[in-house]
Amino acid sequence: MRKIKTLHTVLVVFFFYKGAAQVNCNTLDINKVPGKWVWASAAPSYQDPIPSSQWKFGEPIRKEMHRIMPVALDGLYATNSIAYPKGKAFWYSPSNPAAYENYLMLKKYECLKGYNELKPEAVTGCWVYFAVNQMDGVKFPLPAAANEVKYHDYESNIRITNIEMKTDAAGNKIIYAQYRPEEIIKHCYFFSARKDLPWRKLTNKELFTSYKIYHEKRLIEQIARHEKIVADYEKVYNSLTAAEKQKGDYRTQQYETGKAYLKNLQLEKEKIIPWYTAALKQANINETAYVKKVNSYNFIPGELEATDGNGYNAWVDNLDFFDKTKPKDQPQCIALYIRRQDEELPKKNFMDIFHSQFNLDVLATLVGEEAKKPNGINNLNASSAGIKAETKTNKNNVSAYSYSFKKSKLNQFPAGWNGMKNITVQQYENNNWLALTKDGYWYPQQFNTEIKDNFNLSFDVSWNKDIAYNSGLFTVSFSEIPYDNAGERYKMDDNQNQYWSFYDSYVGKFNRVMIWFDPYWNGGGTLEVYSYDKNEAIGVRKRITLPDFYLTKNSHQLKIQRKGNSLLVFINDKKEAAIENVFIPSVKYNLYAFSRYKGNNSGNKNDVFYLTNIETSY
Repeated sequence: MRKIKTLHTVLVVFFFYKGAAQVNCNTLDINKVPGKWVWASAAPSYQDPIPSSQWKFGEPIRKEMHRIMPVALDGLYATNSIAYPKGKAFWYSPSNPAAYENYLMLKKYECLKGYNELKPEAVTGCWVYFAVNQMDGVKFPLPAAANEVKYHDYESNIRITNIEMKTDAAGNKIIYAQYRPEEIIKHCYFFSARKDLPWRKLTNKELFTSYKIYHEKRLIEQIARHEKIVADYEKVYNSLTAAEKQKGDYRTQQYETGKAYLKNLQLEKEKIIPWYTAALKQANINETAYVKKVNSYNFIPGELEATDGNGYNAWVDNLDFFDKTKPKDQPQCIALYIRRQDEELPKKNFMDIFHSQFNLDVLATLVGEEAKKPNGINNLNASSAGIKAETKTNKNNVSAYSYSFKKSKLNQFPAGWNGMKNITVQQYENNNWLALTKDGYWYPQQFNTEIKDNFNLSFDVSWNKDIAYNSGLFTVSFSEIPYDNAGERYKMDDNQNQYWSFYDSYVGKFNRVMIWFDPYWNGGGTLEVYSYDKNEAIGVRKRITLPDFYLTKNSHQLKIQRKGNSLLVFINDKKEAAIENVFIPSVKYNLYAFSRYKGNNSGNKNDVFYLTNIETSY
């Protein structure tokens, strides 16, 4: 009987793949089609052949995939192969390891009605990349600002970005990257026995020297080219009659414009040596470079410096990272990058298994790292859920916090704060205050602690007495935001546009309580409270007039409390509001933030709110 069943299964599979014409698209459940694993050790004809050594080094990954999914899931067409087998870890270095991408490509099936033909979809957005001997890949490059300036000592691109290495609770390394001040991206998991990265940071001296050499070469070439152009313009100009010159037609204009442009190039070149000579004498010349940008089109050396929180490091290839005595195809580091496509069930089912069962220690041991869980499964779900020591300490042992800006550096975004780094600490009434000069949102470091019954937030707020009518609203919010345990940060920084609701929108699609203070309404100030759920339904909406919170009555202490599901607001110890059912009982509010909502952004220097002496108790 067992042999008959086996034969029957073989025949079903045979007719399934060979007899596509017998499929009825109208009755077929596409998600229950028997799946298929394809182990593609040979590359397609249009790609470079895959070296056997690269396939061999990937064998531990295939074995692990066989363990967690010995048979492809229903509805899934899964391929494991290698892309870019001729890649190099450093393109400009003749002696370095190979860099290639071992990947899993996950496709669903499609049934072509009218043809009754069943086949895998042509294009998918669902992948798992194991990028070998690199920390990014062709389809997941590390975010960096592009420029044409190359490193002077050996050929390497200079990448302008911030890269931070974090570890989860188990010790797995995760790379975060940032090349816009307001956005931090969780880039990939990174496995390597070394503590550093395949890129390294430049010092000021290295960057300044590369910048000098690049712009000298650029300007020498441009000056030579434009000298010839201007010489031709001059010949034409000299051939003109006095009347033609007096008329000032396009020939005169192009000669005058050409001369002026050439003069500007010459003046630009003359600035380089004096700047470089002075720059080498700076006290921080051997410190790590921290820049606004590296401009390859114009010589603007002032952009090579930035204030804390408003700049980036400059990175080049780290030629000392790889052990050149090892076989060139041997993995010495691996970047794990995952692209989910959960709206399609077979792909979601695969990713759920991959995240819960794939053992990250397979990748760790492959590059010489110690296993994080030698007697268990070091999986992605545990990595996401694991709470690190600092978060655990703050959640369990710390119930009160206090923040002021007395020791903060002026004209800089305060240390230990997050959000949009577009404001700074400024002097106001002989003290340091956080000046809310622009629309945006900001908050001190928090650790996913729930804002529940008896939570208390107090702070001092002030504004200029001649603040404009359309200055915007000083805002306090309580929200439920996803928390990244490994990075010990709120995931809002991955996509700040979703959180425009804090300062310029009504459509956020997340649970939040918004508390708006307006110091200039019709005849008085106002307090307005809105409670939104994640579908943007408004549960509570309340406006209260504040006669003493108005124009020249401009300095106050505010206390905001949660009592059960009610919101209490005190101004200068006077209870101004007690609003019921503001907090949704089932929601875990875990972040408070300050923002300036719908300001006019007119550039009026008096349209500023000031904040200090923040205290919280949970």
